[in-house]
Amino acid sequence: MNFRQFLTAALAGGQLLLVICGAANLSLPRGSGAAGKGFRWYGAVSGADSGYGFFAPGVASETRAKFTLTDAEGRTWTEELQAASNHEVELRLGSMVSTASSEGVRRKLAASWAGKLFATHPEAVSVQVQVEFYELPAMEEYRDGDRPQWVTEYEAEFFRDEPISRGER
Repeated sequence: MNFRQFLTAALAGGQLLLVICGAANLSLPRGSGAAGKGFRWYGAVSGADSGYGFFAPGVASETRAKFTLTDAEGRTWTEELQAASNHEVELRLGSMVSTASSEGVRRKLAASWAGKLFATHPEAVSVQVQVEFYELPAMEEYRDGDRPQWVTEYEAEFFRDEPISRGER
């Protein structure tokens, strides 16, 4: 084995060791010097220290926003946040929807969404905003017959102050 192969194997082994430590929630103590600080930094930037708790209770559920619009004749239709053309926009939309679970933000965010929908659909006289999360039952509850379901976390209805005729926009 030449030096290059040895170095590659040592780096791969170090990465694997950091991943195992991250999955086991083990970390180097704070007073472990420059080498410890370097390992902690590398674990953070590489994701090796993430814990890999994909199904842990601390992992947030999927959230979505639904919008039901109603026109002056009582016809209703639903809208969703538009699917993004790239992954980064999808992440931002998901982050924005999950922000609606914060009490201090949700009313303002829902009003902003409603304003955008009123601008896009001048025939609408009301917009109902629903923020839902996907509730996953615990394994024991699942065995007892519970199934995953969408649960409404927040709901608000907004009304257009002055209806806009089709000619105005």
